[in-house]
Amino acid sequence: MPAQADFVALQARLDELRAQHIRGVIVSLPLESATAERLVQDNPDMACLFLDVSPEADVCCVRFDHRDGCGACVRHLWELGHREFGLLAGPESSVSARLRLASWREALHSLNIARSTTVFGDWAPPAAGRKLSSSSTCSRGSAP
Repeated sequence: MPAQADFVALQARLDELRAQHIRGVIVSLPLESATAERLVQDNPDMACLFLDVSPEADVCCVRFDHRDGCGACVRHLWELGHREFGLLAGPESSVSARLRLASWREALHSLNIARSTTVFGDWAPPAAGRKLSSSSTCSRGSAP
């Protein structure tokens, strides 16, 4: 798949795959609902499974419940005694990242947690590590 999630580039890539007799794809790019739905509508002969679309998108997709996952994580850390929280939120272009961020903020709010840090950036391990280590709000090895 192309690095960017615009319809024209995605359609061109699907056309290339179709020419190779490929009839199904897993799309692991953050897509807005309208783009994903148009790809499905315009390519009825190509099975598309999306990994990063809105829950409201009318397409085949794989996702998890961000609200339950984030809430369970924050509650678990709270119960262990942690009182400062940070989240590497990922790229703002990612639908999953936006859903996870909203759920994380909701979980913090439900416990009246005021001390938190949100860092936006790349999820890839090298980039994430650099971003976190350069953040002045992150401390290494701090006790709960």
